[in-house]
Amino acid sequence: MRSRIGCANVVDHGLHREPGFTGVLSAVQGGGTVLGGLIAGPLLRRAGEARLSAAGGLLFAASVALRAAPWEPVVTAASLLSGLGLPWVLVAAFTAVQRIAPRDLLATVSATANTVLYAAAITGVLAVAGVSAEAWTSSGQLSGSR
Repeated sequence: MRSRIGCANVVDHGLHREPGFTGVLSAVQGGGTVLGGLIAGPLLRRAGEARLSAAGGLLFAASVALRAAPWEPVVTAASLLSGLGLPWVLVAAFTAVQRIAPRDLLATVSATANTVLYAAAITGVLAVAGVSAEAWTSSGQLSGSR
């Protein structure tokens, strides 16, 4: 049975590839994340937190839009952009927290920022999982029928 959830839906229906191709896209995204992390420091020094965070957010938004294209090179590039942009947002945010927060409150402010940044991601994942599960069960796939 082919997967119908998340990125696998793009791979299965958009690209007409086997679900295992999500591993290729994940590896490309991971490579983008490593590259994004390596260049985040120099970019942060040149651009500052606000610009780096905005650039990372724009790269991620572009990657989400590009994943809708039914063409493998575009979806692969979208995975790279996603991996590249997300570390920029996180590095910029946590750098701003460390730079701005008073020293005696740094641990508390840092923990709160961590919770806020990652809670949004977890909420998004849960929402997508809920919508995907609803679509999956309403299509009859949970019971084995097609």
